[in-house]
Amino acid sequence: MNGFGFLLLTVHLLAAMVWVGGLVFFVLVGVPLARKNPQWQLAPALGRAFRPVGWAALIVLLITGPLLLAHLGVGWPVLREAAFWRSPFGMTLLAKILLVAFVIGLTIWHDRVSGRYPEKGALYAAVRFAGRAIGVASVLIVVAGLALARGY
Repeated sequence: MNGFGFLLLTVHLLAAMVWVGGLVFFVLVGVPLARKNPQWQLAPALGRAFRPVGWAALIVLLITGPLLLAHLGVGWPVLREAAFWRSPFGMTLLAKILLVAFVIGLTIWHDRVSGRYPEKGALYAAVRFAGRAIGVASVLIVVAGLALARGY
């Protein structure tokens, strides 16, 4: 990998660290602290503070991911080949793409709805479930990325 490829990979990994690290911090630190001190309104405040950082990280990932693929020689001609998508690398890439689409869609929904729900009820439960699903899917995206990096 040349210097440009290394730079792309570094930026991609740093953005993934910001996204996944922010989610992990929120789950392991923010939520427990917010539950112990509900009067602080900590969870909504942390969510609002993380939103622009998280979206910036996602945008960087959406830019650097395809650039990394192109740098590896996986451009439009390769992506149009059916045989590519049947290969282990292609299937792993497809899984990662679908997970990314899922995370982006669910994050958009979560951001639009969170902060507008009562403390209890079906919508509250749905927002909590969506947050958990975003976290699990984000970790699976990292695993898929590691598999791609190893050539699987």
